[in-house]
Amino acid sequence: MKSDSVVEFGQTPAGAPQKVRISTAAGIGLFAWLHLQYCRGRAIESLTWAAAASLPVWLQVSWGRLPEILPRLGLAIEGVCLARAIVFAMLAARWQRRTLQLVDGSASVVFMQVRRSWDEVRAALWLGLGLASLVPSFYLGFNRPMPPPLLTGLAVSALSILVLLCGVWALSALRPFEGTDEAPDGVL
Repeated sequence: MKSDSVVEFGQTPAGAPQKVRISTAAGIGLFAWLHLQYCRGRAIESLTWAAAASLPVWLQVSWGRLPEILPRLGLAIEGVCLARAIVFAMLAARWQRRTLQLVDGSASVVFMQVRRSWDEVRAALWLGLGLASLVPSFYLGFNRPMPPPLLTGLAVSALSILVLLCGVWALSALRPFEGTDEAPDGVL
């Protein structure tokens, strides 16, 4: 007795429901792979929001002319976003292990990877910007003045990362499928 699952993908143009039969091992692999992609995307999204939330922190550390509530609120939001990024990165690692455990030859399904080389570069740049934003946050959190040479170096680094992010965004728009690889047989 072979155990299969039926998955519905919505309706066909004729209006009938579109169903695909997937073996149980492949269904579990698909489930794990989809969760892996979801968690990776949410981790990058959280890093993006953390960088945006750090703007009032940067402004307060640089000029010190904002109302006290704005940088503190930015600091709290940045902390929540970074914690969210850590949680989603841990969940992505869990789903990555689960997909690798399922590669035992029982699931002969091959999926085309959604992530491209541009996604990896973009994730690394957002992580770098998040790390650069932590330094002013620590100075603000401990209510200490930030040394001007350190502030200048960090500002130049953060602006360089932002310029690189814009370049990666532009290049990925020009060549959206560059570097797309298929997963090896059995790898989801």
